[in-house]
Amino acid sequence: MPRPKQTTHKPHAGVSASASPSPSTGAASTTTEKPSQQTTKSTIPLWQKALQKDQEWDKNELRTVFYWILIIGSLALGTVYGILGFKGIGSIITYFVVSVFGVSIYMTNYLGHDGEEYGGKMEIFGESFGPASAIFMVSWVSFYTWVHG
Repeated sequence: MPRPKQTTHKPHAGVSASASPSPSTGAASTTTEKPSQQTTKSTIPLWQKALQKDQEWDKNELRTVFYWILIIGSLALGTVYGILGFKGIGSIITYFVVSVFGVSIYMTNYLGHDGEEYGGKMEIFGESFGPASAIFMVSWVSFYTWVHG
């Protein structure tokens, strides 16, 4: 007697299948799980969470929020500095002072975190200063040249 062909079920992309014998029939049953059903700590978008006090944060969320705060703030300061015609090293020093103290005050006074539980403030927003400084310089020089050049 010829043996019947066994077909195997191939799951679609993003779906994992596991075969386990059924206790009553001994036949294999297929179950599927979607990877998007993972549980997350917070369902609030980061931009909304950044505007609310006393939220739970993990290190990567804080890094992302401070990255974008520094980027947007640097673009705004560079635009203002360029339009107002600021020049010299004093303007650059003022930018760094405003950036460091601005995000530090936001973190400690508004969010209520001192940063030490995440490895220090520079651990959280230290990597963001390079790109933010570049955006500040480019926007400052561009607007200065456009308005005063």
